[in-house]
Amino acid sequence: LYRRLHGSNTMKKIVWIALIGYVAVCMVNRVSHGQQRKFPSSRPNSNQRRSAQKNPRRPDIRRSTQPTAAERTLDRFLNNWERHSSRIRSIKGNFVRRRYDAVFGEVNDQGRIIPSVAPGKLTYNAPDRGRFEVHGKDPEHWLCTGDEVYQFDREAKRVYITTIPPDLRGQAISKGPLPFIFGMRAREAKQRYKLRLLRIRSLRDQDLCLEVLPRFHNDLSNFSRVLVIVDTSTYLPRAVQLEDPTSEDRNRSTRRRKPLSRFVYTFYGKNNQTTLRINSPSNPLDFIPQTLGYKVIHNDQLSENQPKSQRR
Repeated sequence: LYRRLHGSNTMKKIVWIALIGYVAVCMVNRVSHGQQRKFPSSRPNSNQRRSAQKNPRRPDIRRSTQPTAAERTLDRFLNNWERHSSRIRSIKGNFVRRRYDAVFGEVNDQGRIIPSVAPGKLTYNAPDRGRFEVHGKDPEHWLCTGDEVYQFDREAKRVYITTIPPDLRGQAISKGPLPFIFGMRAREAKQRYKLRLLRIRSLRDQDLCLEVLPRFHNDLSNFSRVLVIVDTSTYLPRAVQLEDPTSEDRNRSTRRRKPLSRFVYTFYGKNNQTTLRINSPSNPLDFIPQTLGYKVIHNDQLSENQPKSQRR
């Protein structure tokens, strides 16, 4: 009987039914066991809601990159100055230099320094030919031909000649000791100096005062601060004041405010009108250096300014 059942189709059906039932029971148990697992809910529970109410999340406040009103005013002033300067092909005129010597200068009864006054002459042809000359006591004289810069020392009878590299020709005037007279590009001015517009009540309505602080060592060796008064109707300078850096260092060491040694260049006459003439014809002989009687000394080529951080 066993052999018959075992070899019969009935027995095979019973075995297959049993296997299928066993597999079905296992699958049902696995599914039911998986449904009993607890998964975290996306909704916050009561404890989480209480914590959020006590410690609310602060908004992400980032520093605004928008320029301030003062920065927008400065940018507008520099852009207008650059635009007006680009239209100038030549400048010619006279000026007056006042030197305030805090060490050896005379002082009046109020303790103020009595300046030494000397006349000067200025000639400029775009893009990079210029002549700047001061007569009288403590003379100044430098000349830019476009290829070379001549700095004359009349007392020592020496002339220092600096060759301008080809890549800097056409912009040597703006890299000279008085770039504020000839105008500068706005982007270059902001890279080279720290700039700020000052309010001075004694100025005319159309005048603005620009404070200039050097960023680089080459400029810092010439001045510690510059004040430029610009007539916004013509964007020509009315006055330029250069403060002596050694005088500033002396004041810092004594921690007392003392009169600063400075040079003040004024470009207006007694009638309060500018002494500078724009786009007037100039004499080509003004840009030919006269080195007769001077000892010629050749300097290295004119190089870019080095930051203060690279000073040794």
